[in-house]
Amino acid sequence: MVLRDQEGNAVGTVKLGLDLHGIVHSSADLLRLWKYERIGHSTVALVHDINNLLFMILGYSQMMANDIPAGTSSHRYAKKIEILIKKGKMFSGQLSSVMRGEESADMAELDLCEVIEGANELLSSMLHENITMEAKLEKLTRTVMGNKEQIERLLMNLLSNARNAMPNGGNILMELTEAIIMEPIPCHGSEVPPGKYVLLSFSDSGQGMEKEIIEHIFEPFFTKRKTGIGIGLTNVMDIVRHHNAHIGVFSTPGCGTTFSIYFPRHDPGENGILGQQGHAVTSL
Repeated sequence: MVLRDQEGNAVGTVKLGLDLHGIVHSSADLLRLWKYERIGHSTVALVHDINNLLFMILGYSQMMANDIPAGTSSHRYAKKIEILIKKGKMFSGQLSSVMRGEESADMAELDLCEVIEGANELLSSMLHENITMEAKLEKLTRTVMGNKEQIERLLMNLLSNARNAMPNGGNILMELTEAIIMEPIPCHGSEVPPGKYVLLSFSDSGQGMEKEIIEHIFEPFFTKRKTGIGIGLTNVMDIVRHHNAHIGVFSTPGCGTTFSIYFPRHDPGENGILGQQGHAVTSL
């Protein structure tokens, strides 16, 4: 571009350019991006087909359970098949959400106590015989805005992580209470700001972790197990963020691990003044 003065005389030039270095280096990069896009589309289609198969298997298992006398071992096995199929549908939904983005999940008012109680049978089916699970659920006066399926998946991933940390057996404790944060407290990667929360604590008596490990546990594909994939806790963090929640981790080698998740309370119509409900919390 030529720059001219008021008389039209050329006094300079301006050149504009776009540096594509670091964006696309070669046709190989474009091909790689195209492959990733194709993998994404193929995965969503595959998940759809798997869901259709699981739906049919679930239907047959329910018909089988209806034909078997209640109270028999065969009837119990049929009901367990139903539970495992529903768990499989959750996993396929988890994969589909990863490909589409968690933003696609619908949010609604939830009583976390009811969600946990409703998922108890599914969670119990995931336990080994040498692991016990206890739930101490305080009756809540407030709800949270959340997605029921995602909360169930969060619980499943936490339980799976706890189970793997206890190869020789142990105990799992889930606690639910209302909490009022009076001042900011540290959590993983950020702070929990003052406010009203529903606090979910998920503890195990397993092997525990060093501080250096805790810093990386939510990173994709990070795992210390030879057979692990390393996406379970990544999914937990994604769900926590989608709920505008906060998560803290406390662990000591040989003494187990506790995950503390702070879900913002849903208080429509309140003026933001701290009330009398809940427990004051000032530190993790």
